[in-house]
Amino acid sequence: MFTKKIVYLSLFAGLLAFVSCNNDENVILQQETAATKKIVLQGVEPSEGLFPEDDGSISLAKQDPNVQLYYLLRHADDTLGTSMGTVQISTSEYNTIAKTVETIVKGKTTEKQKYDAIFKWVVDNVKYDYEGANIGQTAYYTFTNHLANCQGYSNLMNVMTHCAGLRSFNVNGYLIYNGAYMGHAWGYVCAGGQWYVCDATNNRQWSASNPTNYKDKLCPQSTDVPIYNDDSFTYSFYNGGFGITNVKVKNQSTLVVPFSKNGIQINVFNPFNVLSTNIKEIYLGKNITTIGDSYSLGLRIFDSKSLEAVHVDPQNETLASHKGIVYRRNGEELQLLYIPTGTDYVELSPKLYSVEKETLSNNTNVNVLYIPEGVQVVEQYAVENCPNLHFIYVPENIKYCDDNGNLKDKYTSKTFSGVAGDCQIIKGPVPTGIVEVKL
Repeated sequence: MFTKKIVYLSLFAGLLAFVSCNNDENVILQQETAATKKIVLQGVEPSEGLFPEDDGSISLAKQDPNVQLYYLLRHADDTLGTSMGTVQISTSEYNTIAKTVETIVKGKTTEKQKYDAIFKWVVDNVKYDYEGANIGQTAYYTFTNHLANCQGYSNLMNVMTHCAGLRSFNVNGYLIYNGAYMGHAWGYVCAGGQWYVCDATNNRQWSASNPTNYKDKLCPQSTDVPIYNDDSFTYSFYNGGFGITNVKVKNQSTLVVPFSKNGIQINVFNPFNVLSTNIKEIYLGKNITTIGDSYSLGLRIFDSKSLEAVHVDPQNETLASHKGIVYRRNGEELQLLYIPTGTDYVELSPKLYSVEKETLSNNTNVNVLYIPEGVQVVEQYAVENCPNLHFIYVPENIKYCDDNGNLKDKYTSKTFSGVAGDCQIIKGPVPTGIVEVKL
């Protein structure tokens, strides 16, 4: 378990210099004039024995995404594709489409024949909607108006194949055209025990068993249904990899993310459900290569405000952690990914070059922010809406960005915004113990 220490000291006049975060940037640092009680040290250290061990499972991380997804399909059970995933359709709409499907597949005796007939009907009857880029995404709109973008094509194929008793799901990713990657949606359909890649938008389909035939045309990033489920997690193809997208664990304070599932190494941890408030720390192994990005980082939204630390195995070549905060490796430097909102003490890594905009935002727990020597720059709105932040420690020679992006010696009113009214900015390191003062 991680250890947490909080030491309180009374410091006499002249020991530290500070300014209120709400003062003008040109005010000279004033000497402290009254004894003050401060939180000065809080350590968040992992227990080395808790990181998941390499179990010899197969790693798909460096494989083409099409190869990864097909391998996962081969090891999935017969429940995959029985749900229509994220498709939005009412019962009456479904029944209306089902009546047409009944006519389309009439006389067809095999699942493959039914799938081929549905595919042909969609291709022959639906036209691409070049004028309405933001409409035509629902299956029913596509069915009734015979117009759609790629998502509409995919949604309608999904509904119609389910009406025919076939398993299918949607995929989102990229269409590869002349070397360019463009956002795209398509589907996978299981017919006669075989999976088929179904790109009805472009009147193309392939047997999924040979990714070589389509890997230079499509690049899948996520499926709209889980690949596997167990009592603890939901496992999906997400962010172009295999990982956990739902955490069901409730009664543990420490969550150790497994190294693999069904003999396949997990490389994504990006839960999109609210974590149990019992979970205080998470351990990630050397296998995890992503926890999401700035647009799809589930922990930032669903960490329950009780999570205090995420620890990354030091052997991980892609991610790193320092004092429970997660970073992406970038050579010798680190790039900040995630700060748990349950912690009241934030100590950034000295390998972080700059404290960027919204590095620390919307956090009601944090009381102390420590920016160590090694960090060079603090951008505007680096801290925003942290009303209980009372102490910010900064390096002696730190630089601050002004409104024009120029580096200055003084911070502005926009550098640390929405903090406690009596917040103090203190130059130098956080004290590490009781300071002996001679009177």
